[in-house]
Amino acid sequence: MELDLNILLGLTLAAYAISLLVTRYMAVNHVITDIPNDRSSHETPTPRSGGLGIYLVFLFVSVAYWIIHRDQLEGWFYPFVFSASLIGLHSLFDDITTRSALEKLIVQCVAASIVIFSGLKIELPFGPDWLGLVITFLWIVGMTNATNFMDGLDGLVSGIFSLALVFFCMILVSVGHYDLYVFGLTLIAGLMGFLIYNFPPARIFMGDVGSCLLGFVYALMVVIMLGEDQSPWLMLACLLVVFNLLFDVMFTVIRRFLSGENVMQAHRSHLFQLLNRLGYRHLTVSLCYLGVTFLQGLLALWVLYYQQSAALMVILIFFVAHLVYATLVLKASKRKNLVL
Repeated sequence: MELDLNILLGLTLAAYAISLLVTRYMAVNHVITDIPNDRSSHETPTPRSGGLGIYLVFLFVSVAYWIIHRDQLEGWFYPFVFSASLIGLHSLFDDITTRSALEKLIVQCVAASIVIFSGLKIELPFGPDWLGLVITFLWIVGMTNATNFMDGLDGLVSGIFSLALVFFCMILVSVGHYDLYVFGLTLIAGLMGFLIYNFPPARIFMGDVGSCLLGFVYALMVVIMLGEDQSPWLMLACLLVVFNLLFDVMFTVIRRFLSGENVMQAHRSHLFQLLNRLGYRHLTVSLCYLGVTFLQGLLALWVLYYQQSAALMVILIFFVAHLVYATLVLKASKRKNLVL
């Protein structure tokens, strides 16, 4: 697909304006309010579901893309838009009515299945075909939930994805995937419009409609990109960009599982939450995670462009560094007798 810079600029500015106006309206009028409970990291009722602006940006860009390219749409377009819309709509419904964790998981599984049955999957350089289907399914559902779980501090997920999508867009340009680049860039613009009100101290929260949608769309864009270029280095680069987010969730889930806890039950023992409960402000924690995301993005590009053979070594180094960080946080939390 040829990239029309004038159209791209117009879509980007429109995306920013839509997100900014919708977020401001919801923040000022308290359209949907989050009431603090014993698991909350905030103390006063705060508007939520500001991610609706990001979802509307996605719908707007999808319609615009269809109008411009309806005669030459790629096979991934309809399952991409339909499955992401399903996630966005149900997540908004969940923000309003509070659905069960099982129901949310079922909807995510249905959305991931739509993607897979449409023919989109990660092709592995080894093993049987069904293994690629399983990996694709786990990647999409896992990334959706990981992003949702990490949406617990002001500016954390919105900041991480603002940076992660910048680096992901650079990866897309490097492989010539300009159609997905349009979606990535406009989502960044939408996040910028939202982040103004979500940056610490947040005047509105993202809600599931934003966090689940971002995780799902990122995971699916990676699958679509890999459908045209099956390079394992591309997948590793995409993993590295969001490695701190994935590590925090996986480490916490495994730790709670080994401790005999219900991993489906809400809690306040993610590493970023423990760091906040140790006395570090929302701003401090979010900026630390953003700094790590920036470093991950730079190294992902370095690996992809110059040192592909070093990809596994870079990820191993980050894994060890994050493991040290997790150990220190847990030890400090136990010294202060924090409930894990």
